[in-house]
Amino acid sequence: MYIDIVPNRNSPPAILLREARRQGKRIVKVTLANLSHSPPQRIDILRRALKGELDDLAFCKTPAALEQGPAFGALFVVKTLCDRLGITASLGKNRYTLDYAAIIACNMSNYMI
Repeated sequence: MYIDIVPNRNSPPAILLREARRQGKRIVKVTLANLSHSPPQRIDILRRALKGELDDLAFCKTPAALEQGPAFGALFVVKTLCDRLGITASLGKNRYTLDYAAIIACNMSNYMI
């Protein structure tokens, strides 16, 4: 995966998250996401993460960085349940999808506890 900047004639350039695949002798570019409306800081961090520059931050030597909260397991189960039931797919792909999924996950986790 990589971030590709595609120039447009009379509008700002399109910033795309892409993946290159080989089909026979040709290399085909597949666009995974359009990042044009994302803030430049987020695009820069994503670019650095894809290059592997942030790998050292994930494994800090302090034990506090390796701990996860007690609710992580419950939230993971609820998210997996939402995926298997088709709730996340039924929400569609708009800018509020993650918010709606988080609200549903919180409501479901209240019933689980």
